[in-house]
Amino acid sequence: MLFGKGYKRSQVIELFRFMDYVLALPQDLEIGYETQMADFEEGSKLTYLSRFEQRAMERGIEQGIDKGIEKGIEQGVVAAARQSVVDVLETRFIRVPRRIIAGVNRIADVKKLRALVRTAAVVENVKEFERHLSA
Repeated sequence: MLFGKGYKRSQVIELFRFMDYVLALPQDLEIGYETQMADFEEGSKLTYLSRFEQRAMERGIEQGIDKGIEKGIEQGVVAAARQSVVDVLETRFIRVPRRIIAGVNRIADVKKLRALVRTAAVVENVKEFERHLSA
Protein backbone atom coordinates (compact mmCIF):
# COMPACT_ATOMS: atom_id res chain seq x y z
CA MET A 1 0.00 0.00 0.00
CA LEU A 2 1.35 3.45 0.99
CA PHE A 3 4.59 2.19 2.55
CA GLY A 4 5.49 0.68 -0.81
CA LYS A 5 5.10 4.15 -2.38
CA GLY A 6 7.74 5.71 -0.17
CA TYR A 7 5.58 7.29 2.53
CA LYS A 8 6.89 7.30 6.09
CA ARG A 9 4.98 5.59 8.87
CA SER A 10 4.15 8.92 10.51
CA GLN A 11 2.78 10.25 7.21
CA VAL A 12 0.52 7.22 6.79
CA ILE A 13 -0.79 7.57 10.35
CA GLU A 14 -1.51 11.25 9.82
CA LEU A 15 -3.33 10.46 6.57
CA PHE A 16 -5.52 7.89 8.31
CA ARG A 17 -6.28 10.31 11.12
CA PHE A 18 -7.23 12.98 8.60
CA MET A 19 -9.46 10.53 6.74
CA ASP A 20 -11.10 9.50 10.01
CA TYR A 21 -11.76 13.16 10.75
CA VAL A 22 -13.24 14.22 7.41
CA LEU A 23 -14.92 11.06 6.13
CA ALA A 24 -18.24 9.76 7.33
CA LEU A 25 -18.88 6.53 5.46
CA PRO A 26 -22.18 4.68 5.01
CA GLN A 27 -22.37 1.65 7.31
CA ASP A 28 -21.56 -0.96 4.64
CA LEU A 29 -18.48 0.99 3.51
CA GLU A 30 -17.46 1.60 7.13
CA ILE A 31 -17.45 -2.17 7.71
CA GLY A 32 -15.30 -2.68 4.60
CA TYR A 33 -12.94 0.07 5.72
CA GLU A 34 -12.58 -1.46 9.18
CA THR A 35 -11.88 -4.88 7.62
CA GLN A 36 -9.18 -3.43 5.38
CA MET A 37 -7.67 -1.53 8.30
CA ALA A 38 -7.59 -4.71 10.38
CA ASP A 39 -5.82 -6.53 7.51
CA PHE A 40 -3.39 -3.63 7.11
CA GLU A 41 -2.65 -3.50 10.85
CA GLU A 42 -2.09 -7.26 10.90
CA GLY A 43 0.34 -7.14 8.00
CA SER A 44 2.29 -4.07 9.06
CA LYS A 45 2.15 -4.40 12.85
CA LEU A 46 0.78 -0.85 12.88
CA THR A 47 -2.08 -0.11 15.20
CA TYR A 48 -4.28 2.71 14.03
CA LEU A 49 -6.55 4.38 16.54
CA SER A 50 -9.17 6.88 15.54
CA ARG A 51 -9.47 10.11 17.51
CA PHE A 52 -12.53 8.70 19.23
CA GLU A 53 -10.62 5.57 20.27
CA GLN A 54 -7.65 7.63 21.45
CA ARG A 55 -9.85 9.92 23.57
CA ALA A 56 -11.77 6.94 24.97
CA MET A 57 -8.51 5.22 25.87
CA GLU A 58 -7.15 8.38 27.54
CA ARG A 59 -10.38 8.83 29.53
CA GLY A 60 -10.28 5.18 30.56
CA ILE A 61 -6.71 5.50 31.75
CA GLU A 62 -7.51 8.69 33.70
CA GLN A 63 -10.57 7.09 35.30
CA GLY A 64 -8.55 4.00 36.22
CA ILE A 65 -5.86 6.11 37.82
CA ASP A 66 -8.43 8.19 39.74
CA LYS A 67 -10.23 5.08 41.01
CA GLY A 68 -6.95 3.45 41.96
CA ILE A 69 -5.84 6.50 43.91
CA GLU A 70 -9.21 6.79 45.67
CA LYS A 71 -9.20 3.10 46.56
CA GLY A 72 -5.61 3.31 47.80
CA ILE A 73 -6.40 6.30 50.02
CA GLU A 74 -9.49 4.57 51.39
CA GLN A 75 -7.52 1.41 52.16
CA GLY A 76 -4.80 3.47 53.83
CA VAL A 77 -7.30 5.28 56.05
CA VAL A 78 -8.91 1.99 57.10
CA ALA A 79 -5.53 0.38 57.80
CA ALA A 80 -4.43 3.38 59.88
CA ALA A 81 -7.67 3.35 61.87
CA ARG A 82 -7.32 -0.39 62.56
CA GLN A 83 -3.73 0.11 63.68
CA SER A 84 -4.78 2.95 65.97
CA VAL A 85 -7.25 0.67 67.76
CA VAL A 86 -4.60 -2.01 68.24
CA ASP A 87 -1.98 0.56 69.32
CA VAL A 88 -4.23 1.97 72.05
CA LEU A 89 -5.10 -1.52 73.27
CA GLU A 90 -1.44 -2.61 73.34
CA THR A 91 -0.41 0.60 75.10
CA ARG A 92 -3.01 0.13 77.79
CA PHE A 93 -3.08 -3.64 78.22
CA ILE A 94 0.29 -4.79 76.77
CA ARG A 95 -1.04 -8.14 75.54
CA VAL A 96 -4.02 -8.20 73.19
CA PRO A 97 -5.49 -11.55 72.17
CA ARG A 98 -5.18 -12.40 68.49
CA ARG A 99 -8.94 -12.91 68.21
CA ILE A 100 -9.46 -9.25 69.15
CA ILE A 101 -6.87 -8.05 66.63
CA ALA A 102 -8.49 -10.28 64.00
CA GLY A 103 -11.90 -8.83 64.89
CA VAL A 104 -10.57 -5.28 64.52
CA ASN A 105 -8.97 -6.19 61.19
CA ARG A 106 -12.31 -7.41 59.82
CA ILE A 107 -13.86 -3.97 60.24
CA ALA A 108 -13.78 -1.69 57.20
CA ASP A 109 -16.02 1.09 58.52
CA VAL A 110 -13.78 4.02 59.49
CA LYS A 111 -16.43 5.58 61.76
CA LYS A 112 -16.75 2.36 63.73
CA LEU A 113 -12.97 2.05 63.97
CA ARG A 114 -12.67 5.62 65.27
CA ALA A 115 -15.31 4.87 67.87
CA LEU A 116 -13.34 1.77 68.87
CA VAL A 117 -10.21 3.88 69.36
CA ARG A 118 -12.11 6.00 71.87
CA THR A 119 -13.55 2.87 73.49
CA ALA A 120 -10.09 1.31 73.74
CA ALA A 121 -8.91 4.42 75.56
CA VAL A 122 -11.53 4.23 78.31
CA VAL A 123 -12.48 0.59 78.91
CA GLU A 124 -11.37 -1.12 82.12
CA ASN A 125 -10.00 -4.26 80.48
CA VAL A 126 -9.68 -6.24 77.25
CA LYS A 127 -12.83 -8.28 77.94
CA GLU A 128 -14.89 -5.11 78.16
CA PHE A 129 -13.40 -3.93 74.84
CA GLU A 130 -14.24 -7.30 73.29
CA ARG A 131 -17.90 -6.82 74.25
CA HIS A 132 -17.89 -3.46 72.41
CA LEU A 133 -16.17 -5.08 69.46
CA SER A 134 -18.91 -7.70 69.20
CA ALA A 135 -21.72 -5.15 69.45
